[in-house]
Amino acid sequence: MEPQPDLMERAEAALAAVPKEELVKLLNHQSKGILKKATTKFGDATGRCIHGPQEGR
Repeated sequence: MEPQPDLMERAEAALAAVPKEELVKLLNHQSKGILKKATTKFGDATGRCIHGPQEGR
């Protein structure tokens, strides 16, 4: 799978959309369990992940 040419721009836009956050995790567009917080200039949703880390892995 090849990364999209605008990946870095979109990642930077995700960080800019939530300036108080220190980390943005990129997920597949089909992922469920996202509580939407903001939208980037590219139309990508950012928010909080409700499935969290997996304990004991």
